[in-house]
Amino acid sequence: MYEIDLRRNNLSGPIPSEFVLLSSTVTYIRLNGNSLTGPIPSTLFDGSSRGNNFSSGSYMTNLQRFHVHYNSMTGKIGTGKGMPNLLSLRLDHNEFVGTIPWQLSELSSLESLVIAANKLSGDIPFLLGDLSALTHLDLSDNKLQGTIPYEISNLKLLTDLELDSNALTGNMPFAVCSQLPFLENAVVDCDDVVCWCCEGCTIDLRNAITPFDEP
Repeated sequence: MYEIDLRRNNLSGPIPSEFVLLSSTVTYIRLNGNSLTGPIPSTLFDGSSRGNNFSSGSYMTNLQRFHVHYNSMTGKIGTGKGMPNLLSLRLDHNEFVGTIPWQLSELSSLESLVIAANKLSGDIPFLLGDLSALTHLDLSDNKLQGTIPYEISNLKLLTDLELDSNALTGNMPFAVCSQLPFLENAVVDCDDVVCWCCEGCTIDLRNAITPFDEP
């Protein structure tokens, strides 16, 4: 198994679709800290054959980490169906737009999902609560709206939850505070999201006090 590790160089231009030709061997793709532009190739991320000479399918079945954070990439985020066995997905600090695809919830092995500091809008998909292996979820610094889904409380291995710097409203679901045994840190916009177990804008369950009136 091999890695593509081109972090922190001065690379520019789009990610080549031809990376799929290495699909049987590559486990890590690390391209963060460059000046890459354009969308993520649909052949890689979605397993789509549109606009290329490859057939449709999940090519990158051995890929465990796909890190393209701190670039200048644009476009919408795809479904992830081309990388079905990812453990870590980092798309943060780019210029991605549109909504968070609910299909990311089908990446059943995913442990870390970081798509902070983009221009994403819409609601947080409640189906992200199906990511049972997830320990780190960072959706901060976008334009997300609506309320925090109750289904986040299904992420029983979650340790870090970062949702601040959005336009979320309402209440932090009580179950997120009370039923996630490993949750150590959660960040919300305190002026807009009511959270009984927030200490400042950080949840620390080791110091939290349960309210008398459970919602």
